[in-house]
Parts: sequence; C-alpha cells; structure tokens
Amino acid sequence: MLTTRPTAPEKPTVQYRLRGTLGTRTVHGRELEQWQYKVSGAGRIWYCPDESSRTVWIVYASMRHPKSTE
Repeated sequence: MLTTRPTAPEKPTVQYRLRGTLGTRTVHGRELEQWQYKVSGAGRIWYCPDESSRTVWIVYASMRHPKSTE
C-alpha cells in the first residue's frame, strides 16, 4: 500500500493524512504531506510521500501509539 498507493488508500480508516500541525513535515528541505498507516491496535507508521522523486519517506515507526496525536 505505501509503495503503490501512498496517497490513495483502499482503507481510509487505516491509512490517512494526519491533520493540523502534523499534516506536513519538512524532509530534505521540502515540505511534504505526512500520512499515517495503522499497523496494529497501537502500532503506527508515519510517512511522507514525495511524488517528484517517487519516494516514500518513513519518518516514524513504532508499536506504541504516538503521544503527539493524543
């Protein structure tokens, strides 16, 4: 899903763009959208798709729920 459809989720309850101040992140000097993929009940992957370089940057991965989204 992250490699083939990083911004067009098949399951929007599991894969979605973060909101507010978490909605973007600067990666290598470029401001990109920041998305979340729920791996498990608490496990999360945050990623930033960069369409111009056809790259998905993984910026956070944890088996715990991120405190910054509470």
